[in-house]
Amino acid sequence: MGYTTSVASDYEVYATIVSGSLSIGSAATGSWVAVSTNPEWVRLRPTIGLSTAILSIDVRKIGTTTVLDTWSVTLNAQRNS
Repeated sequence: MGYTTSVASDYEVYATIVSGSLSIGSAATGSWVAVSTNPEWVRLRPTIGLSTAILSIDVRKIGTTTVLDTWSVTLNAQRNS
């Protein structure tokens, strides 16, 4: 997604964990986060195997309560050795 900083500063996102879990260092879930802070949600796999986290992401303009869009994001992490 290409956006300029001035546009990003007008919006915030809300991430909800649908399934799985996130790794340490991920942006907050369950609260609105400014897009201008470049939030990241991370799923790591410390042992051999595959792990998945599914998030629901809402976006709104700062200062409003109207959700403009919602989408689902699947994070897969795989470690082979």
